[in-house]
Amino acid sequence: MIDPGSDLAEIHAETANDPTSWAWDFGDGGSSSAQDPEHTYQTGGTFTVTLTVSNDIGSDTLILPGLITVEEAERIYLPLVMRNVP
Repeated sequence: MIDPGSDLAEIHAETANDPTSWAWDFGDGGSSSAQDPEHTYQTGGTFTVTLTVSNDIGSDTLILPGLITVEEAERIYLPLVMRNVP
């Protein structure tokens, strides 16, 4: 889930077969080993999120292309106001 107007993505993993580890790749160089991580994207773009879960039997990977889209923040340029100070 990503909150409109925010760049914080909160992702919840619902898994079966009792995984013991999670490996998230957020597509922007960030990663996490938390089951339900939060991640802040620093730049705009569309990102593929990858999750690999493991347990005693093995591992499985889910790749979600284009799961997260972050709009680039608008830059506001304010004019420099100069005034004479006596």
